[in-house]
Amino acid sequence: MRDYEYTLSSKSSGDSLASKTSGTQTQSGNVIDLWGTSSSIFKDGWAGAIGPDIGEDGNIYLNCRVAAALVGSGAANLVQLYNHTAATSIKSGTLIAELKIPATAAAGNVYGMGVPKNRMSKRYLGVVYKSSGGTLTSATLHTWIGRSADTGYVA
Repeated sequence: MRDYEYTLSSKSSGDSLASKTSGTQTQSGNVIDLWGTSSSIFKDGWAGAIGPDIGEDGNIYLNCRVAAALVGSGAANLVQLYNHTAATSIKSGTLIAELKIPATAAAGNVYGMGVPKNRMSKRYLGVVYKSSGGTLTSATLHTWIGRSADTGYVA
């Protein structure tokens, strides 16, 4: 039984990334409200608010599916999970986890990693994409968190 999963990509098809030079950061438009009252509030399987204790048992995973292959001159992409007090400033928040998507990642590949426990102390949670080691011409990445690696994604 799935306790929870939540899409971090701003579109169901994934976030499209284009023309990113090494070091450029792009914040996804979808931000999770861990304990507020907004429509984006993160809920468990019983529709209750998760709150800041999400992941304190160490069982939360950051997952990313490559929907369209990375194209560019050797650029890998980093999927960075941040926590912040403001929804619009995720990329200046606290870095919680960083998942590396290799430059050779083909469409359909799925990557996942455990998120360190007891790291989410602020209200908002979101992802930032950062190209590394070259220029990223294009890619589409679908990112989510869940109770296990590759939880609940249906292609």
